[in-house]
Amino acid sequence: MSQAITKFKIEANDDSEPSYELGWDFLTTDLNKDAGGKFIYFGYQSIDGQPPITSVDVKSYDSAQSNPPQGWSWDSTDLNQGAGGKHIYLLWKTGESNKPAIINVQVIAGDQSSPPNIPGWIAIPQDINEGSGGAYIWLYYSTTVPIVKSPPKWRFRFHTLEVIKAQEQSGLSNGDEPYFIFFGVRSTFQVPGSTKVFWHQFINDSWASGIDTRDKATIPKDMGELIFPDVKLLSEADIFDNNKAPEIIGFLGVCLESDNTRAKDIINLMSKLEQAIFDEFKKMIEDGKFDITDPAKAINEATQHIQKALELSLADKLTLFLIAIGDPDDFIGFNSKFYVAGDSSVKKFLSEFDVPVECLEDNRNLELKFEGDGANYKVLWKSHALT
Repeated sequence: MSQAITKFKIEANDDSEPSYELGWDFLTTDLNKDAGGKFIYFGYQSIDGQPPITSVDVKSYDSAQSNPPQGWSWDSTDLNQGAGGKHIYLLWKTGESNKPAIINVQVIAGDQSSPPNIPGWIAIPQDINEGSGGAYIWLYYSTTVPIVKSPPKWRFRFHTLEVIKAQEQSGLSNGDEPYFIFFGVRSTFQVPGSTKVFWHQFINDSWASGIDTRDKATIPKDMGELIFPDVKLLSEADIFDNNKAPEIIGFLGVCLESDNTRAKDIINLMSKLEQAIFDEFKKMIEDGKFDITDPAKAINEATQHIQKALELSLADKLTLFLIAIGDPDDFIGFNSKFYVAGDSSVKKFLSEFDVPVECLEDNRNLELKFEGDGANYKVLWKSHALT
């Protein structure tokens, strides 16, 4: 039996994707699609012991509202926020004894002026974009069609650069031109073919041209986003009772400051680094030893070895390659982080054995430091599941 939805939430932000708050699932369709204004996303959650949502509605008004209609709960966010048109709000009721629980929701955007019929689903006959000129947006709910959740994708989003100290600070300088290459990597102990390394293979050295000390800049998605599909978080029981070996997931980020190195030379270098990362992970994780009686030791030894090996080999490869080019881009530094794909029980187990390797945790805000050759940069990033 599918779990009932117990609460709704509307998120309005300036990003073209939901922020993915802990404990919430979000539909990815912008409720202001093609209308401008804020990006608006529909969220929901299911909590055991809470009364289920049994009615849902969308109401349109000519003016902003400060309270919901009597007997209804609501989210006070205007679904047309920033787009003009009508003021539109999401309403719901919970725990009605004569109505079944709502177990699923979806949003359909398109050019149809009335909601199309979808078997098993009930449409709310109110265009969420009314009066704003965007696409027609229809909300549907179901009391019979269950939510089917596949293993989630996991996302690392490196989103903001903060310059603690710029490299080029003289009066003749126009500021720094930093850029990043982030490699995603994953591998599972003793699972043949599980090692994967990837990066965008795209060099953009002009996105923050002229940035200076105390400046900030938003890192483009095609530079600062890594997505891992089908991530399964194992439990302690999976490891000890079912003899499943955990997956290690992580990244290595390289920071350079642009001078005159050709993009194709940097891509060639990064391809070599990609191979070096792959070789280390395959050797230590995919082909490595995993003693099921002492998994903490296996995880700790493998990840520590990889960290040290990459620090030595990558620094040497980068420095020698860039020197060979002549008037090269400046190597500022690199940073890496590796995680165990395990749930809270695995996190507790690892902490009890003082293993300095963390588990993936949803909705974490983190930071990295890249420092070298006169520059000091901080990168803000987020780790979270994509449902």
